Amino acid sequence: MKVSRKIAMKLFNSLDKIKLINIEKYLKAQKNKNKVSIIFRSNRRIKQIDLYCFLKWKFGEPNGVLSFLRGDHSNNFIQWHYSLNIDNVYIDIIGSTRFLEFHVFSEDNAVLDTFNEIEFFTSLNSQISSNKKEINKNKNQLEYWKVFLNTYKRLKDTIEKFYQDYQKLTLQDPIQLKKSVVTKRELDMYEHQSKKLIENIIEKKNYGIVLKILFPVLGESLINLIIFVLAKDEIKNDKRLLDNTFRNQIDIRIKTLHLNCIGMKKAYNQNDERFINFLRLMDKRNDFLHGNILPANNTFDVVYFDKTVPIFEEEKDIILEYVKQNLFQITEEEINKDYQTIIQFRNYILDNISSPYKEQIELILDKSDLGWNKKNHRIGILFNDELIQAFLIGKK
Repeated sequence: MKVSRKIAMKLFNSLDKIKLINIEKYLKAQKNKNKVSIIFRSNRRIKQIDLYCFLKWKFGEPNGVLSFLRGDHSNNFIQWHYSLNIDNVYIDIIGSTRFLEFHVFSEDNAVLDTFNEIEFFTSLNSQISSNKKEINKNKNQLEYWKVFLNTYKRLKDTIEKFYQDYQKLTLQDPIQLKKSVVTKRELDMYEHQSKKLIENIIEKKNYGIVLKILFPVLGESLINLIIFVLAKDEIKNDKRLLDNTFRNQIDIRIKTLHLNCIGMKKAYNQNDERFINFLRLMDKRNDFLHGNILPANNTFDVVYFDKTVPIFEEEKDIILEYVKQNLFQITEEEINKDYQTIIQFRNYILDNISSPYKEQIELILDKSDLGWNKKNHRIGILFNDELIQAFLIGKK
């Protein structure tokens, strides 16, 4: 049977002639070694959502073989697949998380000689434009989600990485030079070890300062996420109330969680050491960040001067001792203590959330990307942390 080239080129101009495939004929055509195939992607020449809703309105649920192979979840290589036929020209439309791909093939060698992608998309977009009303009806029946970044998870991952790097840096004092006259080997070794120690101190200082600043931020982001997820409807539905809740001081946000959120067992115990320690951590961070520390509290050495002559109370390697002061308030002992404080604070917050809300929050906290359904204020986990993207390797 001969097919006109005009129809083969434009295809979607004759919408009434397009049908769902006959599976037996389709599989027979697929096995034909002499078939002519053209494979191409949309490359943003058409919106996947518009095309999907158009096809679903016109042909119903996806009928392609690959649609039946997908699992009932979002973590699939192929998400949907339609197989269509027009005068023995087969059109496979495949939607995945990464691309929108078209496979056009026919057993008639002459049919696709003059196939043109531009005309193909022009005819398809024309059909979508002409049927916007029906397409929008289908689109409105779908769940509309916005994907947002989980700030808590991002901060937590950053802190874990910096904390590990901070701990890996060792501070080993160099060899002791017991006299002014030393061998070249002793001097080289001393300088090498001193240089390494200074480098590690500076690196440890950099990591320590970042951690000192981020620890309280992580706790605050935990509270904000819980409010966002568990806020009562009267709070979520009133922008001013919600904004006001987020603008409150962190201790007020915690003290009023049981009033503003669902799933709380009771008011939070303000005398709990985990709460008190977190507030101390916040205060120390603020003092550290804004320089609210009296200079007199930062002293680490004493020196006397006889005119321009300095006289020290103790013998020391002045360069190394002064460099070590970079670790003021960010020693390993203090950073480890702050790290434990933030872990215990998370436990303090979660311990007061009842089931099943606690389990939901724990699941959400460990996901990098979350979905927000504005219509019903739902938070959802839309995808696994590792979305499937794959390529098929074909023979040349």
